[in-house]
Amino acid sequence: MRLKSMRLVGFKSFVEPTLIHFPTNMTAIVGPNGCGKSNVIDAVRWVMGESSARFLRGESMTDVIFNGSESRPPAALAGIELHFDNQEGRLGGAYAAYAEISVKRQVTREGQSQYFLNGTRCRRRDITDLFLGTGLGPRSYAIIEQGMIARLIEARPEELRVYIEEAAGVSRYKERRKETATRMQRTQDNLSRLQDIDQELGKQLDKLAKQAQAARQYRELKLQEHQLNTQLSHLRWTLARQQMQTLQSKTQQTSEQFNQLTRQQHTQEGQIQEVLAKETQLKQVLEAQQVQVYQIKTELTRLQTAYGYQAQNVQETAELLAQYQQEIQTLTEEKVQAQALAEQLNDEQEALQEALLLVAEKLEIEQEQAQDLELAYQTQAQTARQIEQAYQAQGQTVIQAQHQIQLLETQGEYLQQSQQKLHTYLAKSAQLQQEAETLAKLQTQGATQAQTLQILAAQQEQAAGATQTAKQTYQASVQVLEKAQQAYQQVQAHLQALEAVQAQALSISQAPAGSQPWLTLVNIEKQGPLAHTLLQPWVKAHWLAQAPQNLQDLKSPATYIWPQQGEQNLPTGLRKIFALGAQNSWPQAWLAHLQEVVWVQDLQEAWTQRQAWLLQADSCASTPAKTWITADGIQLGLNWCRYPESAQDVEIQVLERQQTIRELKEQVNHLQQEVQAAQQMCTCKEAIWLECQQHQQQIQADIATKRAEYQTHQAQIQGLQARLVDWQQDQQGWQQEIEQVQAALTQQTQAYQVAQAAYEHSQMHLETLAKQQQKQQEATEQAQQIWQAYQRRLQESQHEYKNLQTQAQALHVKSQNLGHQQIRLDDRLQSCQLECERLQQKATQAQTQAQGLPELAQALAACEQALQDAQKTWQEEQEGLHHVQTQGQALHGELQRMQTEKESLRDQLQQEQLELQAARLACEHEAHKLAELNPELELETLPSVDLQQEPVLKQTWAQVQKQLASLGAVNLAAIEEYQAQAERKLYLEQQISELTEALQTLEAAIQRIDKETRQRFKITFDALNQGVAELFPQIFSGGRAYLELTSDNLLETGVLIKAQPPGKKNTSIQLLSGGEKALTAIALIFAIFQLNPAPFCMLDEVDAPLDDLNVARYAALVKQMSAEIQFIYITHNKQAMEAADQLLGVTMQEAGVSRPVAVDIDQALAIAQD
Repeated sequence: MRLKSMRLVGFKSFVEPTLIHFPTNMTAIVGPNGCGKSNVIDAVRWVMGESSARFLRGESMTDVIFNGSESRPPAALAGIELHFDNQEGRLGGAYAAYAEISVKRQVTREGQSQYFLNGTRCRRRDITDLFLGTGLGPRSYAIIEQGMIARLIEARPEELRVYIEEAAGVSRYKERRKETATRMQRTQDNLSRLQDIDQELGKQLDKLAKQAQAARQYRELKLQEHQLNTQLSHLRWTLARQQMQTLQSKTQQTSEQFNQLTRQQHTQEGQIQEVLAKETQLKQVLEAQQVQVYQIKTELTRLQTAYGYQAQNVQETAELLAQYQQEIQTLTEEKVQAQALAEQLNDEQEALQEALLLVAEKLEIEQEQAQDLELAYQTQAQTARQIEQAYQAQGQTVIQAQHQIQLLETQGEYLQQSQQKLHTYLAKSAQLQQEAETLAKLQTQGATQAQTLQILAAQQEQAAGATQTAKQTYQASVQVLEKAQQAYQQVQAHLQALEAVQAQALSISQAPAGSQPWLTLVNIEKQGPLAHTLLQPWVKAHWLAQAPQNLQDLKSPATYIWPQQGEQNLPTGLRKIFALGAQNSWPQAWLAHLQEVVWVQDLQEAWTQRQAWLLQADSCASTPAKTWITADGIQLGLNWCRYPESAQDVEIQVLERQQTIRELKEQVNHLQQEVQAAQQMCTCKEAIWLECQQHQQQIQADIATKRAEYQTHQAQIQGLQARLVDWQQDQQGWQQEIEQVQAALTQQTQAYQVAQAAYEHSQMHLETLAKQQQKQQEATEQAQQIWQAYQRRLQESQHEYKNLQTQAQALHVKSQNLGHQQIRLDDRLQSCQLECERLQQKATQAQTQAQGLPELAQALAACEQALQDAQKTWQEEQEGLHHVQTQGQALHGELQRMQTEKESLRDQLQQEQLELQAARLACEHEAHKLAELNPELELETLPSVDLQQEPVLKQTWAQVQKQLASLGAVNLAAIEEYQAQAERKLYLEQQISELTEALQTLEAAIQRIDKETRQRFKITFDALNQGVAELFPQIFSGGRAYLELTSDNLLETGVLIKAQPPGKKNTSIQLLSGGEKALTAIALIFAIFQLNPAPFCMLDEVDAPLDDLNVARYAALVKQMSAEIQFIYITHNKQAMEAADQLLGVTMQEAGVSRPVAVDIDQALAIAQD
């Protein structure tokens, strides 16, 4: 198989349709730089499936299209078509019978890339699969572009392994293993999903078995719970009614105690104010005394400091003067000693310089003699190394020949085993028909299951929509129920509070015997008396010029009115009553007024709410006016306040509360009906929602079951399809491999005979070199002994000379140090003398100042006496203040105790009122609960209960609740669900078993592929190592090179190349020069071609870094290998051009446009000779 021709259209600089023929096995492409020579190699790489623009010297795939020039527009598309001669049937598979094969690729500006194989549209993968195992590919070793030689020799071990795999023909095994691994991963995923579903079903079955047993216990416990709830509610209602009566009397007593304690607190506060005034006066006197004491202490401290400083200054000056005088004497003695030592060092230096001159003359004579002996030894050693290198090279040749014989024997055995295996595999092809029938049945079942899944998916969407609608309806009904319950509880609490106040007011304002209530004496229909009655309390009201700022401005008891902005002085509530009464009737006006009345606990709360209402009224003009009434009967309006002065006020309050109570009772009844209706609606919606949820869950379970079945069938279908494709591919590959193995056996036998003869000749030459090596070794050892003996004498002389130099340097350093020491002594002696003179002057001044110390001591004693007097006076004032503070603390403690007791009583009163309200609510709650549990039950007819039975009933009820809680949610349909899920689990286990078998089959296939890959890689690596070892000395005229594995795992190991040119022992290939790296890479590439020759080899300026001698070797090697391999190479070297059979010139006469010019060398020579 060889490249016959190439057609280019619009590809880079080849804008015109260009047809290039390659009739010979050595074609050299020549031309100036930038004319488009490398575009020919880029075209071959691109048409074989290259998908990275970086490897095509571009940024995007559209860069391969001609981009235009000064005289030509850009091309719309680029196309390349290669024609291969396949008469020998090198391509296997379905294309082995074709004598000529064409591969075409074209791309448009829109980025659409298309592939054609023999004119038929195909995929990129079809092109790459076509050349698998042939050595061809977009990045194979058959196409060596510019810079690839350097990248190849510096490639990582994993990258270098790729080229060896391509040479071994295992690339198709890797693709097949990758596909098998993908199928196995999909099968494993399906198996994992089925196992998860099976595990989840097992858990569900365990739960369903327990739920069926729990359903029966649930019914029994619910009945017992209903009976216990009825008994407990009756007992709690009785207890709450008794507690309510007890709390009413207790609250009244606490209120009386609180009022008495308030009066005592006011008296105690007056006494505390008197004590505080007296304490303030004493503190001012005490502060003045304290200031005087601080001033005296400050003066005393200053005098003490001055006295101590003068005495200490005299003593320190005398001590320093004595120290400096002693140091001056010591420095004078050291100076005399240093001068004597300097004279001794000068004598020793003169004697040592004379000895150094004698030893230096002796050392120079011995060095000249040692150099002559060393030169003689190196000459002998160089001769010995040359003989040793020749011996090692010949030994390596013998080892290589022996290794090649062993390799050929191993390769022969492997080829025979491979031939037997291939015949065995062909015998198994009868299973294909049975697998195809099973596949057709599974595909029919899969189509039916897909339709069923679509139907269930539609049903699931409908059920999900219905469930969501039911859920929203149920949530809306729950919100309505919560709002109704909240409104009911608020109104009920308000009603109960008003009833409590009304009962208390009626009990206080009890009329004498024989009198009638105020409501029966006043005729509601008579408007005049009612108006007189309403106005009577306001006759003696107090008028305030401005609105009060706080409650202290309203003193009890009285009635107050104050002006309001934009309104008359009549109270707001009465003014509205008269306005309505004038239009309609007095009862309607009075009721309208009562609708705006608000009940509060005390006047402070009423005042706070009034202030908040005023702020709201400022922002909203439509806010209705209100009247606040406290539990004590105090009324507060927007511009008026009334304290109760007589029973008439109480009766008016009773009338207002009575009207409010009637309205609240009607509102409570209405809200109670709304709550009951909302509860019924919520229960109904919840039942509908739960039913929709169960229906949706059932559909989801059916979908999961059907989907699992469908996925299992799909996994089986994929497994069968993969096995059928593998069988068909393997059958074609096995037939082709049998033919290849037979041819390889014939070549192996011939190569074995040639290797045996070469081994015998190399062995004889090796024995001759061994004798020469022994003789030269003896002469070299004798010269070495003489040179080493004289070398030791030279080292002794050098050591003596170095010792003398060291002594001379030490004396010189010591002399310098002694000079520096004398200078430092002179400087220090001068400094000490100056310091002594200064200290003598300072001592004279200190003695003069010491004469004033007696006067300073007398002033110090007077100051200390004044301090004692001031401290005594301050102590007396402090005791008086302490007495007053103790009295104040006692009064404060008593006041605090009263305040604490008052707060305790207030909290107690509030707590009792809350407990009373809670007891009332609890009583009504239990009554309502009894009515819910048993609507026909009447509380008045119930028999008395034994209150001692409550703990027993609670314990029994708690046990029932605990048992119900332990049961959890109960599913009454658990038995039917259990049977359905058990059948589904059995079906899933069958599917899991089938997928497990399929997974084992795929794993076995991967193991077979791995085993075949290891064998092929090992044989190819050994053969390639042998080829590199032979080609490298041929290219370099010596040296050695070999390949090395990075690990023992043949499936993942990387490959290293080691090379040592003649005369070098480099440890890394990175140490080689550019030319040496290029030659090493050429040796590796050509060794691969010898082992597994690709149909053609394209080289782009590989000889660029080589000198003329190495170019000649390179050209000769290419010429030798062109007998079997087609070479197409780009070169600028004349020697490489001379070796070619055909020259293909590329010109760029028109700027930006490349054109080829072909010249046949043989024809040109024939024409020249004629």
